[in-house]
Amino acid sequence: MTDKDESLTLFCLHDGLPTQRKIAIRASPSHTVAHLKTLIKTKLPLALHDIEGDQLTLWRVSILYDGNHNDISILLKNLSAEEKTKLDDPEALLSGVFTREPPETIHIIYQRPPVAGLEADLNKIAEKFFNSTTRPYAKFLKEFVQGFHELPVRCGKTRTAMDLLSRSWGLYFNASSGDYGSDDMNQIIETLMCHPNIYLSANDKKRNTERVRQLAFGLAYARLLILEHCLRIAAGNKDTDTFTCQRWMLLQVATPAFRDVFFSLFADIGLYLRTHYKDVSSLMMQSIVHERFESVQRLVRNRTSSAAAVHSKFLVVLDESQKLSKVFPTYFLDDRDSEMAQPVLAPILHVFMGLEEKWLDERKTCVLPCSTTVNTLYEPKWTGDGSAQSDDNDDFSGMVVDFDGWTHVASVANYLERLGQGLDDDARERKARVERLIPPEAALRLFRNLRGRFGPIVSAIEDILSENDPTAWEDCINFRVDMNAKAPSNEYELRNFRGNLCVELLCMIRLVKQQQEQSDIKAAAIAEVRNLQATLKLALTTFKTHNKYLALRGWLSRLVETGFGRIRLIDGVIHTTIDEPFALRAAENYFRWLDDVVDDNDSQMGRRSIGETAEAEAEAAATFDCEESWMFVIENMA
Repeated sequence: MTDKDESLTLFCLHDGLPTQRKIAIRASPSHTVAHLKTLIKTKLPLALHDIEGDQLTLWRVSILYDGNHNDISILLKNLSAEEKTKLDDPEALLSGVFTREPPETIHIIYQRPPVAGLEADLNKIAEKFFNSTTRPYAKFLKEFVQGFHELPVRCGKTRTAMDLLSRSWGLYFNASSGDYGSDDMNQIIETLMCHPNIYLSANDKKRNTERVRQLAFGLAYARLLILEHCLRIAAGNKDTDTFTCQRWMLLQVATPAFRDVFFSLFADIGLYLRTHYKDVSSLMMQSIVHERFESVQRLVRNRTSSAAAVHSKFLVVLDESQKLSKVFPTYFLDDRDSEMAQPVLAPILHVFMGLEEKWLDERKTCVLPCSTTVNTLYEPKWTGDGSAQSDDNDDFSGMVVDFDGWTHVASVANYLERLGQGLDDDARERKARVERLIPPEAALRLFRNLRGRFGPIVSAIEDILSENDPTAWEDCINFRVDMNAKAPSNEYELRNFRGNLCVELLCMIRLVKQQQEQSDIKAAAIAEVRNLQATLKLALTTFKTHNKYLALRGWLSRLVETGFGRIRLIDGVIHTTIDEPFALRAAENYFRWLDDVVDDNDSQMGRRSIGETAEAEAEAAATFDCEESWMFVIENMA
């Protein structure tokens, strides 16, 4: 530029922020790069309060933007060398940097000093955490990786490992406080509640979503840090390596029996992110998480004992996800292209789906949100390929239906025999104790009443062993049957029968009734409730009239989410089946309860299928949420 008096309007952006966060700086061509740094510092007195202007690093860029895509974040590391020029001469004149009138683009990307950069700060937090002498987490993790700190029988290590991630590496989060797993997820909710001025703006859902994404990436980063730490310990002890994906899952699931190392590390990282929320972006956090995830993947691939797991998806399980679907329901967005208000579950799920680079040809992760209700009211719009819904059926089915269930009473007896070999007493005493507490007639009763999925029988066995009374087995089995299948008789049972199939269905119906203001969503949800009830009625009719079980071709997630159905492979094809005694008993109890105690509003949703013919019920069930689903009856498997 030749006119030294002509002013420049330069659009400047912090590295990693979306283009809508740009700032306009008025400068003169006669100003220097150092002067421009001072102008940026003056423009942002709060965001840059802890540094001097000359500590900024400036890059000359030319990045187009428009009003329709101003929420796209810009990360300097993703720009090629030709697209950026570092302005490292503080005395250089802007007239030399901009030799002609610059177009209306992003002209300058500025960075905070690298010594106080985000990654360096997070590394310091991790180093302090793992090397602390007053907080013995590193010592505990080393002992755990080396095989110490065994679980007591009662805490359900076999059940949780088999039901979740005993054969695949992954992360387990639980949104329900006081349940299995770490309380680190609940730290996010507590942070939102304690700092609504930062995270819960009534008028800026995009800002809320961006800042919660920062916390969620921090949560995943903390979990990956600890997994990486454990894998490195195991790599240094190859001769005595006992650290398997099953043992890693136990560390995540059974935190009440161990130290909650995840909570402690995320507390430090979460505090840092809350303190620096203006300087950090979710894109910056995502980039750091990508690098950590790739580091974990390399360590897993190098493990000779993990050959089978290497070919599996890296699972990210969010248990009790329905809890998050009810928290702050109008403060967040589903994704960056949607303006529909969503609960905090939305940004958290999308973060979990973004643990790896999107450009990869083959997705390594699979996100499994596990809900205990039919989640019609919040359906995330999956924008990536990292969800369970987008995985190839053949890829995903092996992970879900790998355990075939209790197919014969002998399978229960075999499990009891292995259990007798695995307790902590003398081997002979172990075997005698199991045989004394669980006689053959108890094993037969377990199979007849609770066969099917792994969890119910193992829970009953744990109850019996915990009672340590040879006469208690019958009461323990009956208790587990009630817990799974009994219809609640009062409000207390409705609130406290965790995992009860009738309760899950009733809670889902209550949730539907609460959505009065969202009439279009409510109508679809009510229709789905009716279809679900019609399918359950058809399953009962099929069993009572033909002594056969019901299987529906395809993946019917709603049946699975309420616990009545399970996914099985039949002749190599995925089916959703209602083939467990306690599920059929729960369905019958539910409809009896529905006839006796529901009010008129509930009965409008529930009684439609009662008393109808099997043909009418089949027609209703055939419209269940799976476009190409069709029903057929398979032979009795008892």
